[in-house]
Amino acid sequence: MASAPSGPALWRGMDRPTLDAAYDSSAVVPDFQAITGRWPERSAPWRARPDTRLDVPYADAPRCRVDLFGPADASPLVVFLHGGYWQMRGREQFSFLAEGPLAHGLGFAAVGYTLGPEAGMDRIVDECRQALAFLQRETGRPIVLSGWSAGGHLTACLQNEAGVIGSLAISGLYELEPIRLGRLNDKLGMDAATARRHSPLHHLPAGSPPMVIAWGEAEQPELRQQSLDYAAAREAAGLPTRRLPLAGLHHFDELDTYADPQGAMALALVELAKG
Repeated sequence: MASAPSGPALWRGMDRPTLDAAYDSSAVVPDFQAITGRWPERSAPWRARPDTRLDVPYADAPRCRVDLFGPADASPLVVFLHGGYWQMRGREQFSFLAEGPLAHGLGFAAVGYTLGPEAGMDRIVDECRQALAFLQRETGRPIVLSGWSAGGHLTACLQNEAGVIGSLAISGLYELEPIRLGRLNDKLGMDAATARRHSPLHHLPAGSPPMVIAWGEAEQPELRQQSLDYAAAREAAGLPTRRLPLAGLHHFDELDTYADPQGAMALALVELAKG
């Protein structure tokens, strides 16, 4: 029998410790450190390729850089916004994801942005918007926008930016109120208005290009619910939406289906690139 909350209920009957635990994506993955620890090693060969451009600035802040992979042609460019709850990780460790898009003749770009507490949510979203504008201006290529975890949130925020022909949102956060109410907000400093302003669940843009919403079926229930609620809201609004539940996968190993050229997410990117 579940124990009663030890403090006031903040979200769906959860007190703050319970809410914090519900959004701890690593709690159900005992070997998550081993998995994420391999990402830089997996990324190193892709960063060493001769057709790679690293650390290209799109704004003045130190983290406002993009890495571009693959030939500079007219093929669609898959853009990836990294996760880390807007306050950790960086674009460099996700270079291994280039394998999936490049195998299908697509380009790949990984975007960096300033993290909390140095940046709040307004600035983070705006920096990623600047990155998309830069990539569109510099390459002229159609963009398939994608992002994981916090990057899934940013993908949903920016899905209607110029040049974006489709998007893949992976295990995103689409309602930020539970984030505001928990410890994850300690470094973000969102008030209720900011959380509402940047919650894609409450802002469903008319004319949205197609979106695939992916999540791991072995993720924390609250994280799965975020994707389910957002998919349902988009469908109710008549926006082109495909659900992509990933059976048996959790918050970290689900990215292997992006890097694997025959993985479910890689193939979803290919479909989105067809426009």
